[in-house]
Amino acid sequence: MIFTKTILSVCDNSGLKYVKCLKVVKTVSSYGKKQIAKAGDVILVSSKILSGITTLKKGQIFKALIVRTKGKVVRLYGFISFEQNSVLILNKKLEPLGNRVSGPVFMEALEQNYIKISSIRMIGF
Repeated sequence: MIFTKTILSVCDNSGLKYVKCLKVVKTVSSYGKKQIAKAGDVILVSSKILSGITTLKKGQIFKALIVRTKGKVVRLYGFISFEQNSVLILNKKLEPLGNRVSGPVFMEALEQNYIKISSIRMIGF
């Protein structure tokens, strides 16, 4: 579960390392008055730590797609969870900013009609 002010790692080569969640933009679940985000949801993030030389700046605001979470995702055969929360940075057209994805991606993130992300990453968990 991702709330506001959660620190997330970036799993693409866009030039960011860590971002902070500002707002949950598009989700299907809520926890009382708080909006929570799960795998496959779009959130609004602010860049915190950059990696190397990049044209991006600290404090810029982007939309991001959640691809991995620490929380358990229940499947028919059991559950899946990861060690860290990870996102993909999206541009204004909701396409990935980077051109490579490192690590696995939840199937819930691939089922959300993001065609470029599913073509970049063929294997989903």
